[in-house]
Amino acid sequence: MTFSISTPLASIRRILFRTRTEDLPEETIPTIPAIPEPAIPLAFDPTRQPPLVLFLSMSTSNICNFRCKFCHIWMNEDPSNELTVAERIDVIDQFAALSGPGGCVFPAGGEVTMDLPELFALAGACRDRGLQCRIATNGSAILTPEVASQIVLSGLTCITVSLDSHHREIHEYTRGMKGCFDETVNAIRLLVEARDRHAAPVIIGAACVVFDQNLDELEEFVDYCHGLGVNFADFSLLGRTFANQSRHGDPFFEKHFWWTPEAKQRAKEKVDSVIRHKSGAAGLLARTVDDLPFMLNYIDDPDFRISTPICASHERNLVVDTTGRVSLCFNASMIFQDPHIGSVKESTLSELWTGRKTEEYRSVMNECRLNCGALGCHRRMDASSWAPATTEAAASQGTPALQAGAV
Repeated sequence: MTFSISTPLASIRRILFRTRTEDLPEETIPTIPAIPEPAIPLAFDPTRQPPLVLFLSMSTSNICNFRCKFCHIWMNEDPSNELTVAERIDVIDQFAALSGPGGCVFPAGGEVTMDLPELFALAGACRDRGLQCRIATNGSAILTPEVASQIVLSGLTCITVSLDSHHREIHEYTRGMKGCFDETVNAIRLLVEARDRHAAPVIIGAACVVFDQNLDELEEFVDYCHGLGVNFADFSLLGRTFANQSRHGDPFFEKHFWWTPEAKQRAKEKVDSVIRHKSGAAGLLARTVDDLPFMLNYIDDPDFRISTPICASHERNLVVDTTGRVSLCFNASMIFQDPHIGSVKESTLSELWTGRKTEEYRSVMNECRLNCGALGCHRRMDASSWAPATTEAAASQGTPALQAGAV
């Protein structure tokens, strides 16, 4: 989503209002409550360990008004049997009962601001139940100070705006929309101004997708975001096109990833330098050195397998799509023929979280070595405790579904 779902949650939590808050009384400078880290028991017990994160699709989650080259969601149409707003709020109620205060809801995109009344209803429901609520947006609906004020006061706790470069031509190239650079930058400024004007308890961020055309000016991008007044800047490395509908492979990924040894070395040096110089107490970057092993190995081989199963997605996440089907992972379709553990139209979240099919799926996912498990939002262990699998081991592992049989 590009929300950067991969943004390390612990990193964002450490970021306070570092800009434009110097004149506010200390008690008005909010922090976002921590999302509990999943425990590492001898045996996972879903009856005692609740889900921590709910990815809840909205009515606009399968559509988008931009034409991003690395995401084809904009080619979709929403199904006719989608959940109603009332049904989505009921799902939030169930999740709150499971997770308790501090759990986190991500209304997933698509472009979530294409239906602001629904977004406000879901964000308000989260606020009233003591839940965090985070979104990623292209900023296209945030055109006035009034809308920005509504958004920062809606109950959202974190808003990440997608901005792929501080250069107009690069951002408009990746997002496929003439004029969207000014629109996006203006949205960030309006949100920051509204945050400060209302002393709103919301974190504002900007995130980019890094590829060969914006790599060399990544540090300047972070500085530019700092100048806009955001609380954090983030980036993710170019992945294969999301919801790819091309009939001819994956043209954008194949053209703009780092394929030659020289390009890979330059990319690794730049990513390493940016994270070491722009993250932590001295910088605005949400990424930390804990993310470096994943990123550097990913640049070497975007399909690498990790040597040790470290993903905790199946022990912390519930993903509900627009029709109510539930999975434990966004990449479950890479593991299972049927990626869903059930539907909220037929079972409660509690029944799904503790159900027999879910237990069977967890037993397979416990052995998953897909490299997405090393992302900061899923990783169970410190970065130092894992490494890429050897070529021979990776070849023998395949996907968990191939090892265990398609569940």
